[in-house]
Amino acid sequence: MELLGKPDSKTPRKIGRSRRVGPNMRQVESLILDDREYHKPAQLYDHFRPHIITSGITPEWFLDLGPGSSSEYLEASMVWPKLKILALEPSEVGFKLAAKRFPKHVVPGLFKVAAWDRNEQVKIYQSDDLNHGELFIDYDHAFSDNLANEKNRPFTTTLGMTLDTLDEQFAVLYGRINKAMLWMDVEGSERRVLKGAKNLLERGAIYAINIEMRPGYVTEIHGILSGYGFALKSKYFECDTYWDEVWINANAGTKGNE
Repeated sequence: MELLGKPDSKTPRKIGRSRRVGPNMRQVESLILDDREYHKPAQLYDHFRPHIITSGITPEWFLDLGPGSSSEYLEASMVWPKLKILALEPSEVGFKLAAKRFPKHVVPGLFKVAAWDRNEQVKIYQSDDLNHGELFIDYDHAFSDNLANEKNRPFTTTLGMTLDTLDEQFAVLYGRINKAMLWMDVEGSERRVLKGAKNLLERGAIYAINIEMRPGYVTEIHGILSGYGFALKSKYFECDTYWDEVWINANAGTKGNE
């Protein structure tokens, strides 16, 4: 049974591909986003792209988990125009923000789905994130000082799917996911995402990962990634509550579509 339909082509606004890629990449959002809703540094261009270039592997896929109001999929589509981009955003508000700017010509596209460790309806709780006031977090697996109180928060549900399942579903139309970059901003659900991508990781389909880390499960996540052959290359945006890490498996992308 097919669990996921095709994206609504009327929702994402078409974005031209004539933008120049160069030193002015920090202006990506000011050039493209006429609503001026959100601005942040070009993380992918500044912190992730150099490691992709050093790896010597030309990416074919970009998996953007939790794009919300960020711009990584825009940067990726501009740096690598032929890239296949799969973006999953479970938050209603985050999905609407992403849909306003997601490139219409890019496939497979943007879906209101949570990357998960099984295919099921997922309960997600409203957070206090002040960026937009209604972002969601999986408190079952995120760090929390008072889990009992967090469980009293308002919640919503959305479809959760594994990356392995999505790989199978999109294979007929777009080919198997291979030589993929994975961008993870999943608010504490990292272990679930990685568990649901077991087949992709084992066959080396993902070779570069940017992950937003939080205290409480660092050793476990590092162990999982190291076990698949990834090496930590850099950290950035470090603060007490979160930071980003770049992991590369230089041998993974050379295995091909097995």
